[in-house]
Amino acid sequence: GGVVMSEKTSIFSESEYREFSVRVKRLEELNVEFAYEVEYLKEDNTYKVTVYGDHDWDRLDEITNDAMDS
Repeated sequence: GGVVMSEKTSIFSESEYREFSVRVKRLEELNVEFAYEVEYLKEDNTYKVTVYGDHDWDRLDEITNDAMDS
C-alpha cells in the first residue's frame, strides 16, 4: 500500500478565493510546498479548492498574514 495523500476540499466565494490566492502566492515565495487544484463553479460563482497533503493551517495563516496586510 502506497501513502494516501490526505486532501481537504473547501468552497470559496470570489473574495475568499482572492485571499486564498494571495496566501498561496506568498507560500510559493517562501518555497513552502502546497499542492492544490481549483475548479470554478460557474453556476454558483464559487471556487472549489482541493488542497493535497497535511498542513499546519495555523502556521500557514501565520506565515502568510504579512501578505494580507498590503
